Amino acid sequence: MILKGSYPVGGITCAACAASIESMLKHTQGVNEVRVNLVSNTVRLEWNDEMISLIEIASILNKLGYKLIESDAIQGESTDLAGELRKAETDQLKRRSILALMLALPVFILAMGFHHWVPGIYIQALLTSILLLGPGRLFYRNAYKQIRYRMLGMDTLVAMSTATAYLWSLFVLFSPVLLGQFGISQHLYFESASVIITFILIGKYAEDRARARSSGAIAELLSLQPDVVTVIRNGVEQNIGVNDLVQFDRVLIRPGDRVPVDGRVIKGTSLVDESTLTGEPLPTEKGKGDKVSAGTINLNGVLTVVSEAVGRETRLGQIVKLVEEAQSSKAPIQKLADRISARFVPAVGIIALLSALLWIFLGGEDSITRAVTSFITVLIIACPCALGLATPAVITVALGRAAKEGLLIKDAEALDHLAEVDCLVTDKTGTLTKGSPKVLDCKVFYDDRDLILGLMVALEKNSNHPVSQAILSRFSEYTDPKTVDSVKDVKEIAGVGIQGYYNSKRIIACSGKGFNDLIVNQSEASIGASLGLKDGEVVYGEPEAIEAFKKLEQEGSSIVAFLYELRLCALVSIGDEVREEANDAIKNLSSLGVTSVLATGDNVFAAKKVAERLHITEYHGAFMPEEKAKLIEHLKSSYRRVAMIGDGVNDAAALALADVSIAMGTGADIAMKSASVTLLKGNLLRVAVAVKLARKAKTISYQNLFWAFIYNIILIPVAAGVLVPSYDIEINPSLAGLAMSISSVTVVMNSLRLKTSRL
Repeated sequence: MILKGSYPVGGITCAACAASIESMLKHTQGVNEVRVNLVSNTVRLEWNDEMISLIEIASILNKLGYKLIESDAIQGESTDLAGELRKAETDQLKRRSILALMLALPVFILAMGFHHWVPGIYIQALLTSILLLGPGRLFYRNAYKQIRYRMLGMDTLVAMSTATAYLWSLFVLFSPVLLGQFGISQHLYFESASVIITFILIGKYAEDRARARSSGAIAELLSLQPDVVTVIRNGVEQNIGVNDLVQFDRVLIRPGDRVPVDGRVIKGTSLVDESTLTGEPLPTEKGKGDKVSAGTINLNGVLTVVSEAVGRETRLGQIVKLVEEAQSSKAPIQKLADRISARFVPAVGIIALLSALLWIFLGGEDSITRAVTSFITVLIIACPCALGLATPAVITVALGRAAKEGLLIKDAEALDHLAEVDCLVTDKTGTLTKGSPKVLDCKVFYDDRDLILGLMVALEKNSNHPVSQAILSRFSEYTDPKTVDSVKDVKEIAGVGIQGYYNSKRIIACSGKGFNDLIVNQSEASIGASLGLKDGEVVYGEPEAIEAFKKLEQEGSSIVAFLYELRLCALVSIGDEVREEANDAIKNLSSLGVTSVLATGDNVFAAKKVAERLHITEYHGAFMPEEKAKLIEHLKSSYRRVAMIGDGVNDAAALALADVSIAMGTGADIAMKSASVTLLKGNLLRVAVAVKLARKAKTISYQNLFWAFIYNIILIPVAAGVLVPSYDIEINPSLAGLAMSISSVTVVMNSLRLKTSRL
């Protein structure tokens, strides 16, 4: 059986660590997929449990120096475990950093100010030994395991460089006569070894704290659920843990409480703040029969809710799972950085060795000292952490920010494609419009308006058709029980409408198409027959009424023609109301250089009407699903990236072909699961926000990669000593450690700008 899961892993410190884990597990039989999230310290796995168990996978990682927690991180409890593991490692780094600083500071002072004091040299050696074997031992332990399994990482570089500095210094300390015979400078590097370890530990601590801030989206989402909830079981109130909730529990939610389940209100009314889940600032009124979602806040009333979904089955749980999976995914640009990082460590080792050999053979006086210095400095300064963090840090922050903005972005590739979108194909019904029929206009061509509207309401009460419900909703004040009781022999006629008799007089509510065929085209004898018209009976209307009918038809609205004694007495225009935010949404997209195209299954008149109102220049009406798909194919040849927004079901083919598929979160759950981007509240204004966020994320990714590459391109040659012959400029190994730490922290801090950027 194929199993999947995302698991917290301890000991991941850099991109090379991630590459080592991926490389080892990808070549392990039974493991189908492995993706390491460097920012959240988790690994996403897919494996065949008939070939390899999770315990065996954990054992493989343990041999490499990493600890896998065998609990699925996409579940609430284990996501907490991932956070606890990260916090424990950060706290341990803090303790190690403080101890290392206490040991390194006197070593540095003695080396800089008292380097001729012989007892001070031995004190340096003692304190450095304690530091390397104490706070710094994790580097050597991990490096040993990595080298043993032919995997190289940051720990390898740190261990090799500091061990070289330390062992060379011991050799100088205890063999001064031997070195003097060969004329080799007796330079000590105790302070370099101790300061390098200290700077890297402090840098890792700062980096871990910054990474925790950038990867806080999951923790923030999980914090939307309360720890303890009140349920009513067997008529008795009791407090239980949120994980003990079951389906069909009756949950009591008081003012100020967070809703712990997806369910339906069975008692009470209140305002509910859904902003944390949807990004919408205004609270929503909830009453009996209304749905509520886990993670929202009850504001002012007491609600009793019957739970329909709990835990990971709630919408919040699904979002947590999708965000976790998205953060483990990789954008195309990150895959390039990963390939470079994987080859970076051995390349740096070769460069360090070559620089040392060149100094030995060409360095002249103090060549050995120069060789040792360049070897240590190159290994330290070239750590690939900044390069490995450049993109995943941005992706993690961006996806967390998206969730706060009421957006759910499926993965890193969707984020990457979204940044390049310059064409949006949009459906009409339920996307640009509200998706529910509404009376837009009514014209009565009869002296007694109240009688006609009363008869129309009485007739429509016999139908459950959405159009009938729209008429009843609009003209409910014309309901007269006597008139309703007087309407007899009502029957619905397929393709025409509904007819009945009032005081033996025929009344008909006819569709626009049916009326058009009866009175304008006069070509559908079958419709007349279905209405039971006898010879000589003719449907007719005054010229004013016929002209009004033709005008409404051209406007693209659905029409209901009401006939009284076969005379056209009223015309009702039914339309799908355009969303309030649709105009601003299209305008905002246009300002970003995104062209909007309307494609709908409704008639061309309806498409034109909505397009003109929203200033959309290209529109297509009466499009079948396959025609929408062909339109997407055509547009992809003219634009960089084409996005499609629809309901995720009727537009399935077009959504599948689009570079970015966008679903309205108010629709079916299947749309949220399959779409690249989901608008959790169905707010069209969020589309432009998503594009802006994706573009800013991509810009910051390029900035991070640029500085990471420039850092290494400039400083590795300087560390190797290319400026020494001409300018006598070299980098001290201690400064190399500081520069390496600063570069990683800088990348993460630059990524964190996305948290507060204006969108």
